[in-house]
Amino acid sequence: MLSACSRTLPTPFVTFPADLVQKCDPLTQFDGKTADDLVGYVITLTGSYRDCEERHAALAEAVQ
Repeated sequence: MLSACSRTLPTPFVTFPADLVQKCDPLTQFDGKTADDLVGYVITLTGSYRDCEERHAALAEAVQ
């Protein structure tokens, strides 16, 4: 068994931007009654998903 000087390298402390580590907004319930209401809901939902997806991708990139 070899016993040489060894040292443990310190792990750097990394702080990620707050906007990257925030949780995604909870989904809202659809409470409309018309097709137009549904279209508006889907557009809003898609925008929320896209925002969350972009934050997740940026965080994944920052971690690598």
